This record gives sequence, C-alpha cells and structure tokens, in this order.
Amino acid sequence: MSIEESVLPAELILQVMGHLHDVADKNTLLSFSLLGKIFQKDAQRRLFSSVELQYAIANPSLIQDVSTKAGNFLRTLNDNPKLAEYVHSFTLCLLDWSGWSVHFRPGATVYTILPQLTHLSTFSITGTSKRSNDVYWSSESLPVKLLQLVEMTLRTRNIESLSLTAPLIFPTNFIASCLTLKNLTLSTDSFRFPLHAVSPDIQAGPPIYLTSLVLQTGIRHRPTYMADFIAFFNPLLCPLSLSRLTCLDISGCKASFLNNLLTLLSICPHDLQTLVLPIPPGGMFILWSNLETLLIS
Repeated sequence: MSIEESVLPAELILQVMGHLHDVADKNTLLSFSLLGKIFQKDAQRRLFSSVELQYAIANPSLIQDVSTKAGNFLRTLNDNPKLAEYVHSFTLCLLDWSGWSVHFRPGATVYTILPQLTHLSTFSITGTSKRSNDVYWSSESLPVKLLQLVEMTLRTRNIESLSLTAPLIFPTNFIASCLTLKNLTLSTDSFRFPLHAVSPDIQAGPPIYLTSLVLQTGIRHRPTYMADFIAFFNPLLCPLSLSRLTCLDISGCKASFLNNLLTLLSICPHDLQTLVLPIPPGGMFILWSNLETLLIS
C-alpha cells in the first residue's frame, strides 16, 4: 500500500513528523509532500461532512441565497465533484419566511446542489417566519420542482436522521419517504390535522421504525397539536411506528405540553430507555422497567 493510500491516524503521523528535523533533506521534503495529501483528504472529509445553505427573502415574493456560501460551494463541487461524497449532513435554512406565494429564484443553487449529494444520512429544514398563522409547504407556496426534489432526496438517500423544525407544515410524504429513518425531530408547527394520506406504494411498504423522537414547541400555539401529532402514527396516514423507540426527548416543549404527556406516553413502548422532560414527571417514569436515563432540562 502506497503512502498516498495510507489510513494512518493523523495523531500518529504528527508524532512521526515531530521526529523529522532535517527538512532540507530531499527525501524528507518528499515525505512531507506525500503526507500532505493524507492531511488534505482528511481535512476535506471534515470540512464537507456537514453543509448548511441559507436562503432569505429578497423581496415580498422571492427567496434567494442569503450569502455567497452556496455559490462558492457549488463552484467547489463543479471543480471537484468527488467532494459531494463527503457530505453526510445537509441543512436547508429558510430565513424570515412570509406570505403564501414565496418562490425560490429561478436557478437557485439548491436545485443544482441537492441532486449531487448522494451520501446523505442527515437532512434538516430549519428557519424563521414572520407570519403568525400557519404556512404550508405545498405546491401553492413553493415551486413543485423543489417539493419533488426534496421528496426524491429523502426517498433515494439512506436518511437516518430527519429534522423538520422550520415553522412550516410539511407534507406527510416528507417523513414517509425516509424508509431508513431512525431519528426524527419535529416542531409542533410542522404538522396539522387533517393530514393527507401517503401514496399507496408507501402504505403498502414496511413500517418506519423510529428509535429516537425529539419534539419541540413551535412559535404558534394550537390546542389540537397533540391530536395532530398522534395522527402521525396512523398507518393509513404515515407508516411511522414507535414500537422500537428507545429515546423520547420533549425537553424543548413548553410545560403546558405535559398536560398531554400521558397521551403521548401511551403510544410509547415499555422498553423506552431514555426520557428527557422539561420538568420533573413525578412517578410516571416507573412505567418503564428498562428506563436507564431520565433527564430533566
């Protein structure tokens, strides 16, 4: 195996380099050059492992890149397409979302970047909104092309962690498309009843077994959000299952959420191992004989 193909840990290489004193020696300089390639590849993996693209309102009806980061990243991918394989985590951040007719600028970088990220395991959509009422992520408020692109990405990548915390009501298919999903983070702004049933081919497929569920209180208060959330676990609407859930985190919820805590816990398995709550739960946690961690935030 050549030095270029070496998988030696960076710490060991640093120790070897620490014993090299005569840097004027030609062979030593050559060694440094070859080692540099190893450091370069490792640095690229670290640098491109996680990517966040931010988009903001340019005018009342147009979303555009909020900085040059997305454009620079796209140019980097064009120069070295292999770097796309290093990206395992992608975050789409929508800032100051407002209005019902918000559209991405034609040719927005997200349309070109997202299809190239074929090794994603974590996908997130975050953001802020200026609206006090519900905003739907739908073909009426976003171009169908972006809707289909996100759904295709979630369905064709091995997404294990999905986070939907932007103040938008997302299509049920976004979650149902993640056939390898294990970790789900939702805001109470992210769902609302009645939910649209998923497509028949997804209904006919196997259940999606979650192992970790994180629930956060959104910016809008809605008395029915608990019932809306429970509806997610109706197999006719979305094939999610909590039967293998080991971690439930609701520390990001308001204290009033605990009024519905028993309703939520009633659909959780008894082999739950980690439970994270915003305030002490009294003696309710004794229902889980396998509970290993109880955290109070």
